[in-house]
Amino acid sequence: MDAAALRALRRFCMDCQGNHPPAVAECRDAACALHPFRQCTVTPLADEARPLRGIRRHCLACAGSRDEVRRCDARETCPLWSFRFGVTPATFKRVALRRKRAKETLRLPGL
Repeated sequence: MDAAALRALRRFCMDCQGNHPPAVAECRDAACALHPFRQCTVTPLADEARPLRGIRRHCLACAGSRDEVRRCDARETCPLWSFRFGVTPATFKRVALRRKRAKETLRLPGL
């Protein structure tokens, strides 16, 4: 489980509840994709209940579409921004670099 993602979740929930820890614990918004993770427990979870997937679901609900999640400009204000693709920032960088290299190898000579 990614500790940085859990810290970001906790910061987000604290912001949502007015920086009042008891309010986070008592949150009743079960429709929120982050609700199961609001206490940031480090217990093993089922595949469908992983914090990064919860962040992805939340970002999709907030932005409305995959394209809008990509274009999200809340970098400075949202603690979840770095995890909005449902992976750690390091994983995202590796995948983006791999895709870029694959595109470069597809170029035809002389074009």
